[in-house]
Amino acid sequence: MGKKKEIRLFISYAHKNKRLVENFRDRFDYHLKASINFNYQLWQDIEIKSGQLWENEILDALKRSDLGILLVSPAFLVSNYIIDKEIPLLLSQGKIIIPVALYPIDFKHYDLHGLEKRQFYF
Repeated sequence: MGKKKEIRLFISYAHKNKRLVENFRDRFDYHLKASINFNYQLWQDIEIKSGQLWENEILDALKRSDLGILLVSPAFLVSNYIIDKEIPLLLSQGKIIIPVALYPIDFKHYDLHGLEKRQFYF
């Protein structure tokens, strides 16, 4: 088998959804590892080590990523950091964005901050 192409994924989520995110990542990892053609590298802020400048690490990871997985919830949609930094950077760099709703959300009651035209996965 030849060398797999590396794909870097940035996972954006609200910390209030930590348990849901861990569950998603556990299940998602199995699918990614089974890929024949690609070597997926997931990055989320749990990769930041003590003493590192957290914002620099997040912004660097966003810039290096090939696409963003947005784990959307009401807490996600009201996170100032996600709304002011992460989503605009992903959009401005033309990255592929895959919004995943962590649970059913009535989107007509929320500002989706530019994501309303994208297909959400549930």
